[in-house]
Amino acid sequence: MRDTECTELRRDFLVLGISGAIAGIAGCTDSDSVESSSDNGDSEADPSTSPDLDNASFSIEAHESQQVHIEFTGGAEIEAGNLQIEQDDDREVVWAEIGSTDADHDEEIIPGETAVLGPDVSSWGGPVVEDETIRLIYTGTETPETIKRYTPPESDTEDEETADPNEQVTIKDIALPDEDPSTGDEVEVEVEARNSGEDSTDAEFDLKAGERTVDSKTVSIDAQETTSFTLSNTFTSAAEYPVSVNDEAAGILTVLGPVDPQITQADNPDPTGDTVDRRELSDGEYEYYAEIENTGASGVIRLSLFWMEDFDGPSYGSNSEFVRRTVEQFAEGETKEMAVTAGAIPSEKEGYYLAWTPAELEVEVTNRGGDGTAEVQLLIDPDSDEAFVHKRSEVTLSSGETTTGSFTTDPQELDDVAAEVGGRDFRFSYDVEPK
Repeated sequence: MRDTECTELRRDFLVLGISGAIAGIAGCTDSDSVESSSDNGDSEADPSTSPDLDNASFSIEAHESQQVHIEFTGGAEIEAGNLQIEQDDDREVVWAEIGSTDADHDEEIIPGETAVLGPDVSSWGGPVVEDETIRLIYTGTETPETIKRYTPPESDTEDEETADPNEQVTIKDIALPDEDPSTGDEVEVEVEARNSGEDSTDAEFDLKAGERTVDSKTVSIDAQETTSFTLSNTFTSAAEYPVSVNDEAAGILTVLGPVDPQITQADNPDPTGDTVDRRELSDGEYEYYAEIENTGASGVIRLSLFWMEDFDGPSYGSNSEFVRRTVEQFAEGETKEMAVTAGAIPSEKEGYYLAWTPAELEVEVTNRGGDGTAEVQLLIDPDSDEAFVHKRSEVTLSSGETTTGSFTTDPQELDDVAAEVGGRDFRFSYDVEPK
């Protein structure tokens, strides 16, 4: 696959959320005739109507006057309007519009017809520069296909025998992994290449991540044959890497780091209480009540009644006795009275208090890193000096996975939280950490 797109993410902590393809021509009039190959093996064209581009042949000559002559020598039926010539400096022209050619847009190019590119050609308008690659592109299919590439030689004294063996080899496809790898994983890049020359060759292939070559391989390819092979590398840093093979872009490879869990949602009720009191009903029964305002999302709120052993006692667990609780559904922003019915305060107790908490807390965790395990934490009173982790939950996350963690809240379990006479607001928050 090619031209894959990718994004860098950051950890958010919420207040209420968890933690030259064709050979260079030797001499000023020497020529090189090679058979075509396609850059794109995925064309969906109807084979009954598409030309056989693999057999198309062109002879290309470089001249001292900074001209290039491209002669079509046959092998395929190509309409002149479907063959475009491009140069790296964004200069481009359709074969039918070049002054030296005869075929009109809807006419087939006749073998022997020659397109001349250069500074004196009005349809081209400039010299053919060394190291500026020329491409012959067939545009008669939904996906254009590069048939040929040619880079003018650096000098006109180069011996043909010293030509780069890669010049008769075309890369047809480069496939990156389907899934994003993590640091430490061996990444294999699959390459498909074709030798369109008349002789077998040993071609060199370089895998680059950005500007750095990370793997190289010499591959023997028989004449007129296509072969597949792999290049590989193990990445040690998480990043987005532009990947290429012999400067042919393959796309962006996203390498993930270790597990990176982040809080992506934590919408829960957030009750606050006021006007804590009791009223006598009958037969020694009392109603212990408080006015509760839900400042968070809609959900169920629990009201719990405790007897207190000692007003100056240190905590709930050792200084209290649970009596009874009730739950009610609250809408977002709703305020209403909640009450628990019980008998009179026992004579051996000094008083009572009410505790209001969400009945259950849920938090959504998304892993922005590689596979791994994370610990979700429920914190009590995160903004106070007595903040502590009340509950923990371990989750195993695949890369990109989102999961929901839930916690029940019960003041009976809060041995380390100071009790307050009358009633108490509990503030909860969340954190998530890799393990």
